[in-house]
Amino acid sequence: MNSIGVAAVAIFLIGWLGAAVSFFAFDLSKVLNAQDRPFGVWSDAKARGRFLVFVGFCALGPLAAAIGFLFGGWPTN
Repeated sequence: MNSIGVAAVAIFLIGWLGAAVSFFAFDLSKVLNAQDRPFGVWSDAKARGRFLVFVGFCALGPLAAAIGFLFGGWPTN
């Protein structure tokens, strides 16, 4: 694994930790399970912003995998 592979692992870990922390810190379970509105329809811009931060951290996982497989020498024997 080369230095790009190590950077991809670091990106993945940042994304994983950021998604977990933002999910619990923003209390997204309440936002996602709201009974008074359907999923994905929020009039509250603050809740939308918190959800997008969570989705952004989640997107780092596939991005790190793509970087690792294309440029980082993954998988190694």
